[in-house]
This record gives sequence, structure tokens and C-alpha cells, in this order.
Amino acid sequence: MKYVAIRKASVLLLCGVVVMAGVLGTIPNSTLAASAQGQTSKQAVSQVSAASSVVYQNVTQYAKKTAPGSIVWTGKGLTVTAHTVLKEDKADFEQNVIESIVIQKGTVRHELDTADYDDSWLDLASVAESPAAGWVAIQASRSAGASLLLVNLDTGESVVLNDRLQQEVKGTLETITAYQWSPTGEQIAFSYGDPSKSTLAIYDAAKDSVLRLPRTTNYISTSLILWHKNGKVFDFISEHPSDRFILFRYDAKSEKVKPVRKLTRKQMGDWLKLDKYPSL
Repeated sequence: MKYVAIRKASVLLLCGVVVMAGVLGTIPNSTLAASAQGQTSKQAVSQVSAASSVVYQNVTQYAKKTAPGSIVWTGKGLTVTAHTVLKEDKADFEQNVIESIVIQKGTVRHELDTADYDDSWLDLASVAESPAAGWVAIQASRSAGASLLLVNLDTGESVVLNDRLQQEVKGTLETITAYQWSPTGEQIAFSYGDPSKSTLAIYDAAKDSVLRLPRTTNYISTSLILWHKNGKVFDFISEHPSDRFILFRYDAKSEKVKPVRKLTRKQMGDWLKLDKYPSL
């Protein structure tokens, strides 16, 4: 997992707690004393990175390889392969169409036919396995927007979250951008909408239920979701107004969303290094 690089000036030492762009992680007093005695910026950054790893779950980073006829993601024993065909009657950027997806882990193998989807899938943008529940999320790019496919490794059961969500949501559901599995269960937090409006929700794969989060403002986009290790809280970065970014926090116990702090574009870019990769 990659950690954020932060300027020394952005590290605040307050009452035995390190505050890293709104993320709180307790640091031993000995660490604070060493910092007060004049640590290097690199040492301070290393300790802040350690604090973030205490707060957030570790995120597996998968490797992507493309070749004529295939797109392959691999990591932690999981292999997801998309088989593509060339459709010369399509526009140039839509010619390579995914016809099937194969998910393999150990002796488990599932194959899904995607050739007949109404809106052709053109690329596999990301892959993430649930750390606790045996599900895999596959984010697929379309000509406009992205779909999120969830596959149960045990049963082969699958659901396209866009289609599932469309049953309950009024208005446009063009894309699912940021997403992250809970570290403790079968829940996945995600953002959906169109290029001008983003909404946060949690899908429970075990219950097939959707919980839409309360909105504190009209988010334009959401670029990152990070669960805390306890599985009861997650943070997300959303844009509002244009080119202004805010770190928000959702608490499942209170069912409330609260702003944590504003971020510059540079800080947001650093924050994305905590994720598996920048979102679409």
C-alpha cells in the first residue's frame, strides 16, 4: 500500500494525536517528543503514514496487463481476465468490446458472458476483492460512464450494481466511480450518478439491500472512499463547488455524514495514493 507524502507544514501535533489532513491516528508520546526535538521532514512524513495505516484498512493493489484480445488483472492469487473482440463497425474508441470475463482464484473458476449487455463494456478499469466475504468487484468502462460488477467467488452469483440500483433510484445513473469493500463484511460503499452529481450509498451483498447516505451538500464528483479498519466508519473525498474538494466522514452508528476538512487538489492527489489506484 502506498502512503501519502505530505509537506512538513501540514503535520500538526496536538495533544498526543497526529492530525493528517483530517485523519486521526494516535501516536506514542515518545514519537511526539522526538518530533519536538527536530525531526527531518521525511521522518515526520513516515510517522504520519504509519498513523494512516492504523486508521484505514490496507488496500491491495492489483496489476493490469493488456494484450490483443485480453485484459488481465492479477493480485493475491486472484486473476480476472476479460476476453475482447474487435468490432470494426464501431467508432474507433468502441471497437474493442469485452465478450466474457473469467474470474479465477485457486481451484475456483467462474465465467460470465457480457457480449449481450445493452451498453458494451470496453475495458476493465479496476478490480478489488472483499477482504472478509469472498466477493470480487470489477469496474468496467463503457463509452459513457462505468459499471460495477460484483461476483461471489463461492457460488458464481453476480450482480451489476448499476442495474440493481436503478430499481430504487430515480433519475440518471450513468456511472459508478469510487468504491471500496468494508473490511469486516459483505458491504461495499460506492458513489454513483453522472458527471455533474454524485451520491454515496452502501450495498449489502448478503441482504441485497441498498442504503443511500444522507447528503450534506450537492457533491459534483467523488474520487475516493476509504473504510476505517473497524468497518463502522469510512471517509470519502467529494468535489463541491467545482474544483473544491472536501474530506467527509460517514459513521454507521449515527448514520450521519460530516465534513472533516477542505483539501487542495495537490492534497487530494496525495490522498489517492492510499487507494488501489485513482478512480475513473
